Amino acid sequence: MLLALVGLVISGTPAVAQSSVEQHDTTPERKRMADFLWESAPAPRGMITISYAAASDSAGPSTQGLRVGYGYLGGKANDYPWGEFWGTLRKDGRYDITAAGLSVVPIAKLHRRFGVGPLFDLGVSRRREDGRTVFAGMFGVGAEGVVRISRQWDVVTTAEAVYRTTSDTEFQARIGIRFHHEKIPIHRGEH
Repeated sequence: MLLALVGLVISGTPAVAQSSVEQHDTTPERKRMADFLWESAPAPRGMITISYAAASDSAGPSTQGLRVGYGYLGGKANDYPWGEFWGTLRKDGRYDITAAGLSVVPIAKLHRRFGVGPLFDLGVSRRREDGRTVFAGMFGVGAEGVVRISRQWDVVTTAEAVYRTTSDTEFQARIGIRFHHEKIPIHRGEH
């Protein structure tokens, strides 16, 4: 079992599953099924992302909370672009920050199960502090890393600087899980 796990980590293919398939069935389709599902290019599909978000603001607060997104995941041989609409709620004692927007990773290079790409965010935020509410537009720039753990599941990490129209800057770090599937409804503009 330990040898199979080491084989999985080093080679990207499960030694036990691969050897058992080769012994019993050597048809090309069966061998393809034995390969890890993340080694093939994902077909375009809908996706849902749930992330833990921690942020440090130049105006003072450090907040933590949840970010949920819904969007479109493209797929080609080595590219992994995506876009999603998102909403977030973060809190810290006296601060309550709610935001919504659109994120885009136009080019994410994927090598086997690992990928990285530039991230762009555009949105609006509402910050409440001690009964005072402030609304602001926001633009974020950062990077996102992805690890495909199966055909439909990814682990995503993000580091981002967010600039608000209220002239403060926020630095965010997120880690989350993404589920994507052909059956998640998306509109592709096809007629």
